[in-house]
Amino acid sequence: MWYNTGMTTTYLEPAAARQHLTAPWAEVSLSCLCRPGDAYPTLFARVSLDLFPTWNYGIFQNSRHAIFMVQQFPDGRAQVSMTSRHYELPKLRKATVASTEAALAKVQAWIDANV
Repeated sequence: MWYNTGMTTTYLEPAAARQHLTAPWAEVSLSCLCRPGDAYPTLFARVSLDLFPTWNYGIFQNSRHAIFMVQQFPDGRAQVSMTSRHYELPKLRKATVASTEAALAKVQAWIDANV
């Protein structure tokens, strides 16, 4: 877990966040502007509703895909938004929720509604 020594709030690492998603293909990483130990780490979840072998030419954007951004705040809240999606998929409304786990549950609900 991420720990900020000045606060009691803990943050999810990408590997722990990945366990909350059950899509056919998913990858969770830190934003390129974040470093381990940052006070406000932002997670990016890349999700495909198709298995890797079915992607045309093995390109992520040729699948039914979406990219979600989960920004974690020091008070424990998190903001989830969709930054990219396949044209056939519905949008996800930007939301601020009580925790990072709740944000990932919102992403999982979107996945379940569209698989």
